[in-house]
Amino acid sequence: KGLMGELRSRHKFWLNSDYYGIDLSPAWPLAEEQMLRENILDVVAPDSLLIPPSEAPYHTLDLSEPSDPTAWRHINFQLTMPRRERTAVIDGICGWWDALFTGCGEEVPILSTAPDAPTTVWAQCRFLLDKPMRAEPDDTLIAMCEMKENKAKESYVLRLELKNKTTGRVSRAGPIELSDVFARSFPKVDGPEPSSSSA
Repeated sequence: KGLMGELRSRHKFWLNSDYYGIDLSPAWPLAEEQMLRENILDVVAPDSLLIPPSEAPYHTLDLSEPSDPTAWRHINFQLTMPRRERTAVIDGICGWWDALFTGCGEEVPILSTAPDAPTTVWAQCRFLLDKPMRAEPDDTLIAMCEMKENKAKESYVLRLELKNKTTGRVSRAGPIELSDVFARSFPKVDGPEPSSSSA
C-alpha cells in the first residue's frame, strides 16, 4: 500500500518471467533491495505523519564546530519518539532539516524544510523500513541514526534502526547513500521571474 506499493509497481519489470525468452524474476530481490536503499525526495503532507512536525524529536549539529574534519566522518545519535495519538503501522521515517543562523542578532533567522513550514526549493526525505512496525500510542519508540562518510567523501551512508522497546520489535533502513536520490516530487515554489541576461 501507499509509497511501498508505488515503488514496487515501478520495479515490477523485474518480475517478468518471459521477457523475449529471458526470465528476469531472479533479479527481483536485488531490485527490491536497491529500492529500499534509495533516498526518496518527496513533498510530505504534515497530516500524513504520525507525529506532528512541531513535536518531532531532533538532533542538533553545530556546523561551526568541531574544526577537526575527521569528527564529521561518523555521526551517531538517538531519538526518542513522543507519545502518539493513535495506533499505527509505521512503514518509514521522514527526515528534514532546519538551519538556525545564530549570531545574526537577537531574533535568530531559521530556514526550515519541515513539512509544515513555508515552501522552499527543498523537499523532505523518506526512508522506507525493511518491515512495517505496529505501534500503540504508549509504546516506547527509539530511533537510532548512523551516518558515515561515503567513499567519494561527498555525502553520507545512512543507517536507521527503529526499535519498539515495549514489544522488542526492530525495523531498519539502509544502508542508504544519501546522494542516491529518487525524486518522487518537487516543491512548487512561487517567486519572481529570473531576469534575462543580454548578450
